[in-house]
Amino acid sequence: DVEARQRLKDSIVSGTGLIKDLTHELKALANRPFDRSVYERVAQDCGLKGWDDEVMDAVCGPRSKPKTLADKVVVDLESSRLDPGEGEVLIQVFNAYDTKLKDTRLFIEATGPWHRVTW
Repeated sequence: DVEARQRLKDSIVSGTGLIKDLTHELKALANRPFDRSVYERVAQDCGLKGWDDEVMDAVCGPRSKPKTLADKVVVDLESSRLDPGEGEVLIQVFNAYDTKLKDTRLFIEATGPWHRVTW
């Protein structure tokens, strides 16, 4: 959506509005623990084989010390794409050239022990 991209660009210049809200909400993910009960319910309801306590601990962290949804959140509009540390979930916000748009745009990427996901 061209209008939404422009509003986001305007908020980046002013440092208020969308970019401020976006930064706040993404950083909140670094403090939000996995809800293990949701994973357990899905595994049980769907009959997922192999989703035992060991797998749940690997995904969600042990019951006594749950993992958070993100280990690190970096909002640096002047940086380029970063690689996460070993086993780390990194959410990064940065500007880069988009070949489809033929313009610079804001990227939000979540990278971890899976393939990169970009919004």
